[in-house]
Amino acid sequence: MDDDTTLGAVDAATLAALKEDGSLLRELRDLFAVEAPEQVAKLLAAQRQRDGKAMAQAAHRLKGTATTFGAQSMQRLCIELEALARDGGLEGAEGKIQALRAECERVKAALDQALEPAD
Repeated sequence: MDDDTTLGAVDAATLAALKEDGSLLRELRDLFAVEAPEQVAKLLAAQRQRDGKAMAQAAHRLKGTATTFGAQSMQRLCIELEALARDGGLEGAEGKIQALRAECERVKAALDQALEPAD
């Protein structure tokens, strides 16, 4: 996958550093592929149950993951969701969660692309 939609999803310098460490990038990508959908599902469930604490925890966890890859858009959405959840105002959260889900897909695509052998 070599399109502009994934190019800005992660920080190139961060990816390069992770690639230098042998299989670390692949291991982190594999973990991300499992962890991100689980946390997004927890966000949606918490939002439906109006559980701000659970929502904040899931957003916080994803924010840490985003930081690992230098995924700034993903990180920004997590910060916004965490703040919403902590403030108790969950209105608008579902739209942000859907945006976060899409951004997680972009990040995964960028990680997959980074792991493809160079032609």
